[in-house]
Amino acid sequence: VYVALKNEAYMLAAAGIRTIIDLIAKDKNINISFYREKLKALTKQNYINKFEKALLTFIVDLGNASIHEAFKPDQKMIINALDSIEAILYKVYGHPTTIAKLHKSNEPLGQKIPKKQKQNKE
Repeated sequence: VYVALKNEAYMLAAAGIRTIIDLIAKDKNINISFYREKLKALTKQNYINKFEKALLTFIVDLGNASIHEAFKPDQKMIINALDSIEAILYKVYGHPTTIAKLHKSNEPLGQKIPKKQKQNKE
């Protein structure tokens, strides 16, 4: 998502942010196909409150429009969505230092992923 944002691929970033909601629900054993129902379940199980549900609904709508309607969100929309999902992640999974520790533990794994080779444009 951050790479998409940096490269101004805002449609891709919106899709990625929306996918994070899927991953949170899956991690919390909420195996429902429809986003609205996932958000209801996350609310009912007290992972999010009604205000946060409204924020996530915006993210779902933004991602859906980007994926299914070729809507091109602007940078501000993506940054707002990213700020919202980061706040939810911190609430659901713990303090930012916990997230930082997880990130640090994944750094060696990231080094194993091959980098895309630049192609000559001749």
